[in-house]
Amino acid sequence: MSSKTHLHVIAATKTQPPPPSDLPVIKIEDGSLPDNVRAIAAALASAPDLFTFGERLVRLYSGANGAAVVPVESAHVMELVGLYARLTKFDGRSGADRQADCPRRLADAYIARRHHPEHKQLHGVVEAPTITADGRLLDRPGYDPESGLFVACTPSDLANYPGINPRPDADDAKAAIELLLDALDTWPFVEAGDRSAALAALVGTIVRRSIPAAPMTGITATAAGTGKSLLADWISIIATGSRPAVMSLGRNDDENEKRLAGAYLAGDPVIALDNISFPLGFDLLCQVCTQPRARFRPLGGSALVTVPTNAQLIATGNALTITGDLKRRALLIRLDAGMERPELRRFDRDALEYARAERGRLIAAALTIPLAYIAAGSPPVDLPPVGSFTEWDRLVRRPLRWLGLPDPLAPAETLREFDPELEASRLLLSAWFDAFNTKPVGAAEVVAAALSVGEATGNYRYPDLREALQLICHEKITARRLGGWLRANRDRIVDGLRAVQAGTDGHSKTGLWSVRPECG
Repeated sequence: MSSKTHLHVIAATKTQPPPPSDLPVIKIEDGSLPDNVRAIAAALASAPDLFTFGERLVRLYSGANGAAVVPVESAHVMELVGLYARLTKFDGRSGADRQADCPRRLADAYIARRHHPEHKQLHGVVEAPTITADGRLLDRPGYDPESGLFVACTPSDLANYPGINPRPDADDAKAAIELLLDALDTWPFVEAGDRSAALAALVGTIVRRSIPAAPMTGITATAAGTGKSLLADWISIIATGSRPAVMSLGRNDDENEKRLAGAYLAGDPVIALDNISFPLGFDLLCQVCTQPRARFRPLGGSALVTVPTNAQLIATGNALTITGDLKRRALLIRLDAGMERPELRRFDRDALEYARAERGRLIAAALTIPLAYIAAGSPPVDLPPVGSFTEWDRLVRRPLRWLGLPDPLAPAETLREFDPELEASRLLLSAWFDAFNTKPVGAAEVVAAALSVGEATGNYRYPDLREALQLICHEKITARRLGGWLRANRDRIVDGLRAVQAGTDGHSKTGLWSVRPECG
């Protein structure tokens, strides 16, 4: 890789108000609230570290320990106005104007606007060089107006950064692949496709701020101690310079959504869902993978706030199970050390120390892969399109396949085989068809049949149907729960069978359903 551009030193972003003599004067008067708020907005427009992030006014702190996006509250607005304007108020005793602090009501009114066009729109902070969706290299520190990204890194953050050729060729990309594969030698991948998926996870995390949607990365293993969290840390250290903030999830989807919302509102670049021990697939996870923006309610607030979702999601777990729509929105990396106590293995190098020491070279290698593909004219490869992730497919998946690696999405195909929801659907449709063939029946009749017991034997007449309904209805079998499942899965084909609406029972006025072969 040849060196064409180099990272420049970035100074910590600091508030640098103009000299007192140049400060605008704002006279605080009763009855002048709209004028006063407009004057505050004009004064704060000169603050270099204020941005809008989604619909929120934020302040960007950048220094030796990285960057942080902090929401600006009313109390802080009062302080900032004092730095960027000189406020006066008429003093009845002296009969003259005197200097004053910003009243809280003005700060509240300014924040309540939730629209601050006087400030630059921040789409995200990156702590490493990256590229935009059209292949433009961003490796100069500071704010990039076209992308809305703020590059916050210094040469000390990127040891051995060689610079990047913005138009590398296939040979440069193949050399980059070799360097990255050597760096991944620590982990026991199940197949070559899993190694390719790990490369895709790294490249995808580095470019994630620039693309509107990307699959969640799932890292699964057969036993604890195989290196799942280590791999997540490795990816994050290269992409951001530090380990990700780890988040635990429970079985309460509402609580999970609150925790996830907090991470997106904070502007975290990598969100790690660690040690997941239950099927993962709640709605918000699906939405943030495919939608460029989402609406969240800040903790303690009532109003919804729209923010970008361009953070990389990484979930880890032993025998990680991903269900529902999230299956097709996930990149899966499988690890298997082939031993009972994988945590006892010894390695020639410390993977995380290596990542820190060679971070600059590894970032340059990762970006060379999509840049080379773009420079070659984005040639076609033998892969079906991924509709939800067009830009990710073009910048991450196809370049790897073009360079001869397996499809990084191939390991995720196994998610369908081990999806408990799909298995329950398969069992129910098969058992229903065995019991009723294509006869139209109501949900109550199906439940009654599943719970019926033979007089002579005392055994359930349709044990497979009962077992399927236990899975579908979560143990307590009711016609209402079955009806809800039927409405949610109507016309879905599973193993050549599907449930279709078949009219209404004339007596009970309830819906009838029939399970029919796909060609029926």
